[in-house]
Amino acid sequence: MESSPRAASFIVNDLEQRLQNLYTTRVHDDQTLNNLESLLNDCSKHLTNLISSADPTL
Repeated sequence: MESSPRAASFIVNDLEQRLQNLYTTRVHDDQTLNNLESLLNDCSKHLTNLISSADPTL
């Protein structure tokens, strides 16, 4: 998969949507949600780092 801010942004948005779907369907356990939320936070930090280090001409 390409490692660009655009690709990372798409991945983070997809993870956010999946996490929201889990919250609303209530078919989950708290540990699963905590793990996914932690993963989402890590991805968001990675995206922020990609954007801040990206070539501004992209």
